[in-house]
Order: sequence, then C-alpha cells, then structure tokens
Amino acid sequence: MRTVEAILAQGKENCCGCSACAQACPTGAIRMVPQELGCLYPRVDAQKCIECSACVNTCAMQNGTGHMAVKPDAFAAMAVQERLLKKSASGGVFSALAAAVLDRGGVVWGCSLEETDGRLQPLHICVEDRQYMEKLQGSKYVQSSLAGVFPRVRQQLKKEKLVLFSGTPCQIDALKRYLRREDTANLFTVDLICHGAPSAKLFQEYLGTFRYPIQSFFFRDKTTGAGYTARYTCQKGEGKGETLLPASLSSYYSLFLESEINRESCYACPYANVDRIGDITVGDYWGLELTHPELMASGGGPYAVHKGISAVLVNTDKGKTLLEWAASSLILTKTDLQDVVAWNRQLREPAKHSGIRQKIIEQYARHGYAGVERLWRRRLGLRYPVRCIRYSVRKRKNSRKKTGTG
Repeated sequence: MRTVEAILAQGKENCCGCSACAQACPTGAIRMVPQELGCLYPRVDAQKCIECSACVNTCAMQNGTGHMAVKPDAFAAMAVQERLLKKSASGGVFSALAAAVLDRGGVVWGCSLEETDGRLQPLHICVEDRQYMEKLQGSKYVQSSLAGVFPRVRQQLKKEKLVLFSGTPCQIDALKRYLRREDTANLFTVDLICHGAPSAKLFQEYLGTFRYPIQSFFFRDKTTGAGYTARYTCQKGEGKGETLLPASLSSYYSLFLESEINRESCYACPYANVDRIGDITVGDYWGLELTHPELMASGGGPYAVHKGISAVLVNTDKGKTLLEWAASSLILTKTDLQDVVAWNRQLREPAKHSGIRQKIIEQYARHGYAGVERLWRRRLGLRYPVRCIRYSVRKRKNSRKKTGTG
C-alpha cells in the first residue's frame, strides 16, 4: 500500500506539512500530527484507508513542482500610502495586490495570527473586505494551518469568484495539485521568498515563556525602521502593555533567522530558486541602496530603507495583470533579477543549519521549549545580558529624545 505515510518513512524531507493529502483523502483517513519540533506530518488510519492513492497523487513534493520555468521580471516596489507601509514588513506590495482584488469583488487568502482558545494560532484565513485586510499584513515566521482551506477555495472558484491566494511556495504548489482538475482561470497566486517554516506548536510554546499571556505578535515592526524587531502586546493587570523585542533578545526569532528550527523539508526545499511557483513573488529588496543608490531618497529617488522596500518578481501573464491592477497604488521600478537574487539566498538555495539543530531537537523532546530557551542562552553566555543592557540603554535614550529630556 503506497500512502504518504509510507513516503514519509523514507525521510521527513519528503513532507512540507501542507496537509493537501489530508484534505484530498475521500474517507478522512489522514490527520496531521506533531512530531519533531512540533512539525505536522500525516498519519494514516489503516482502517479508513481505501488505497485510492489520492493522497500520493495530490502531494506536490512527490509529483514534481509546478515551476513556471521562465525568467521573471524583477521590480523594486513600495506602496504609495504611508498607512500601508507602516503595517507591512517591507514595501507593502501584497497589501496593494490584495486591495486590487478586493475592489474587484474578489477574496484574498493569507496567514493571520488568530487568537483561539487563549493562544495565537497561525491560520490561513479568507478576507472579503478591506477592513480586515490588516490581518494578512506583515511577516509571520511560522507555518500556518491550511486545514479545510483547499475545499473552500475550490468552491469559491466554482462560483466564479476571483481568488487571490498567498503563501509559501510549497503551500501554493499544494493548492495547485489539489485543484489540478478544476478551472483555475480566476485563481491568482502570490508566493513569498521563504526563509523556512518552524511549527505553530513551537511558536506557541515560545510565547508561553512570556510572563503574561500574549494577545498579538508582529515579527517586523517599523517603529525603529525596517528590520528584524518584533512587537507584542500582552495583558498586564487591567491594562494592555506593548513591547518592542529585537530579534537578538528572542530565542525563537534568533534561531529562526539562523535557520535552526525549520521543518526538515526546508533544508531540501525544491522551491528555493528563481523558477517560481506563484504568479507573483514578493519579498524584501535587500541591498537596493548599494546596487541602485540613485533610486534612494538620498540620491533623489523615491525609496528609503527605513520605510521598507519590496522585491517583486512577475512570473506569469496573470502576474502581469495583477500588478497592473495595483500599479496606481505602488511606486514601481524595473530592476535586474540578479540584483534581487544576490541579496536573497532563498532564491539560490535552501536554508542550511548547523550542528546545533540536533541539540535543539533533543532539548525540545526532553524539556519542551524551556529546554530550547536554556540551550540558546547557554550558547550566548555573557553576550545575552550584554545585549539586554545595551537594548535598555538604547530604549532610555530614545525615550529621552521623544520627551525632550536628558
């Protein structure tokens, strides 16, 4: 009997955790269960399995990828509206694309951190109104749940609804495999330049180490400029507290940026190249100030690093149409694809980890996230308290500047 579970037995790199197999199973014989570092993998109920191979046939990791195999057109981009820029991780391009689809009566799918049963859950949700678009803005460095999503997208397409689906390349390929017999003329896809995907379980357990329950978490806050500073809110007594958190002071954030806590498939990712899977690819345009200084505000151009700049790859005719719809909301400048590739390793090769990853896996298996936290702090040694002191000093200086004292 050939099932996705049998394929998984050959190596965890064979599963990206998209859950397409579970959603395609006609008897509900497959459920996704947490294993290594809390990552989800399929488990097949032999009593329910009818050996139809629907799970294997739907698996994008086993059936090749839907790469476009064309050279994308590359752009630097930034939203015109300051409001969109502030809420976005980089240049706000996704927000402009989403607004264009919503204005045409369509729907938009993307990842949102939803508070469910007192915990923040990374879920793929459907937005049908601009007022809820903010939920999909900003980076979420955690794998979102797609449970039950693909059948809903299929129903929307059957009703001739315009659908914009955003996600990691493996999630978009999974959707395409699931819909392979459907009419997808109204489906537009936006894939992300993906750094890898830690599990929701690991992220939730990390949030559980905070002193107070976390109500919201934003990975890329721009209060101090575009970069890697998180912002979270929590309940402190009867009032809410909001705190900035540099990546260097967060074990989860630091280990993510070091590519140590992704699922196993991320280290053998078949999508980590310029042969993209979505109609449009979006990510950060790192290094624009070096490759095109004339485009920066200091050189008389429209872009500024502290505001965030998006890299946009247009991969298909659909992608061209989608970008045209949003063009009036964007500052767009055509650039060289190689300039984008040079500063985004994920467009050249999969993420790589070091030997510390195995120790992280062992600590998590024995002690949960508390073991991971201890390992991370031990590894830093005296650097951790030094970082804390430096950050506290910077905070005090910035506070004095704002109040005009000191």
